[in-house]
Amino acid sequence: MIGKALVFLKDKLNEDLSSNQEIVVFPDGVKLEPLTFRLGAVTLLLVNIEQEPAPQNAGFNIRQTYAENGLNLYVLFVSSFKLYNESLDQLSRIIGYLQLNPIFEGPSLPNGVDQMVLDPAPLTIAGQNELWGALRVSCQPSVLYRLRIRTRSGGNEQNV
Repeated sequence: MIGKALVFLKDKLNEDLSSNQEIVVFPDGVKLEPLTFRLGAVTLLLVNIEQEPAPQNAGFNIRQTYAENGLNLYVLFVSSFKLYNESLDQLSRIIGYLQLNPIFEGPSLPNGVDQMVLDPAPLTIAGQNELWGALRVSCQPSVLYRLRIRTRSGGNEQNV
């Protein structure tokens, strides 16, 4: 389901933001070591996964339901264009789109997903340094988002 959710997000951004070319891409699966970003595109990269924490005041059954039905994916959008200002412009387009459209719902979502919500996940300078150090690449124009995925409830949980 993780892959399907990220493909949905990539395809939705490409559909709504570009007229005839793919602007949002995944990293080339062959070139993950060292990681490279396609020139002339915004790369969507999964950098962390966490289970949605259960509400503090919830009872055992609700806590279990929340734990089974919530997943947070941290996705990094890295903009790589020849001209620095073009990288910033493309990144701004994605940020603007996600500010206006932070929630995805409905039948077009991947099977088993009820809702996808994107929130900015700002990093401190130290956090950015750690992230780019872990990726072993130099810092580029980018933005980190938390993608919250809600799956079917009521006994129809899907493997995420």
